[in-house]
Amino acid sequence: MSSLSALRPVFRPSVARVGVVGSFAVFLVILGFLVPFWILLGISSVFVIVVGAVRSVRRAARTVDQILAEELSGRSTE
Repeated sequence: MSSLSALRPVFRPSVARVGVVGSFAVFLVILGFLVPFWILLGISSVFVIVVGAVRSVRRAARTVDQILAEELSGRSTE
């Protein structure tokens, strides 16, 4: 049994987020010993941009789902 299944469902996304951010921070620290700082800064900024894009797409998908659910529930009562 996974240790994540023992947690309440409310905490699962935060645990996953902490794991992703932590592993990315470790990756950046290891990479920091191998490449110059400006390359590390570029990789970090690309990661932040990708995370922002994914969040906005998820938010838009949630909004579309909500609008479709409202439309479909309105049509079924007619």
